[in-house]
Amino acid sequence: MALVMPLLVRAKEKLFDRLVDASSRLDLADLSGKILGCHCDIGAAHTCSGPEWVKQFYVTFPDAVIDPDLHEKNFPTKKRKKGQAAAKRPKKPTGLVYRTPQSHPQLRWPPDNKDVECCTIFLDEAGRGPWVSAMSVVAVIRLMQPLTRPVDPRERVQGIHAAFFPTVFQGFDPNAEPVPLSQIALHDSKVLKEHEREKSYLQLLHCTEICYWICHVTHTQIDEMGMAKAWRYGMQTAVIRAYQLSNRVATAQLVDGSTSVAIEYEHTPTIRTTAAEEKADSHHRLVAAASILGKVSRDRVVTLEAEEAKLIHPDYEAIFKDKKGYGSGAQCPQRKLIEKGIYTRFHRKSFNPLRSYLERVVGGGS
Repeated sequence: MALVMPLLVRAKEKLFDRLVDASSRLDLADLSGKILGCHCDIGAAHTCSGPEWVKQFYVTFPDAVIDPDLHEKNFPTKKRKKGQAAAKRPKKPTGLVYRTPQSHPQLRWPPDNKDVECCTIFLDEAGRGPWVSAMSVVAVIRLMQPLTRPVDPRERVQGIHAAFFPTVFQGFDPNAEPVPLSQIALHDSKVLKEHEREKSYLQLLHCTEICYWICHVTHTQIDEMGMAKAWRYGMQTAVIRAYQLSNRVATAQLVDGSTSVAIEYEHTPTIRTTAAEEKADSHHRLVAAASILGKVSRDRVVTLEAEEAKLIHPDYEAIFKDKKGYGSGAQCPQRKLIEKGIYTRFHRKSFNPLRSYLERVVGGGS
């Protein structure tokens, strides 16, 4: 052992001799996927986290930077002989790339946990913070016995105008083959890209292994009740409907966030426990499913509302379609419009800055 230790020390010293100033070298984090090579089946080097030892080395030495020439020194490219044709590089995937549980480790979940998923109602919401439109609350539970065919989503939603149904549920085919839950890319809806969320959303609509309820709490209801009460109303409504539609077998409910929902013993007599968990959509796939159903359905509604909003002011088209009604900062375009008294009927009057503007106008008028 005494002979081995000096060798390890010298090896470590040689390693650090290669660590150089960050201003002229490549950060070690960029080695993942791009320099060491992506190990994903789909070649997604921009999302691959690289081999395990790279991540562990970067955790151990967070400030380390490494000579970008090391890759060439360790893995030199073969020189072509005179007159030899250059090797063809593999073609990069064209079009949109869809990550799946089979192709990307981040989207894989632990072994099947059917016992828990069949007796727990999982909840999440989307659109709590925007200045416009509804908040979407979704409850999901797994069924003991899968259905024989997909259920029409129009029978599993409330708070969305019937005229919006063709767009909100565009792509749903009642005669399509059911999609197994294990094949759907599920994660925090912010981790998935927009086109991946859209695909997962349609797959969830065609999944016969789950029962869900989508409750859109309108901006009018939010103004009348206040956000705290509106949030509880949406959660309790979604729980009760999902409970009733899933043969009343649930014994627990789990909410994504820091606040749990009170148990409605009158309507859900078998539910005995309620809990809240931060980042639950990263730890429970049915919370992730609720997150995707809520976000995509709300996004589609807000996009439809943009057609009317742009008639109030052209800038509202991008605010609704791209920002989905979110606003922040003193220089936010939406804030500037509201401060000039330009707002739509979809705006939440109980939210600042519109609330402050209305109080100022009413106060000034009196």
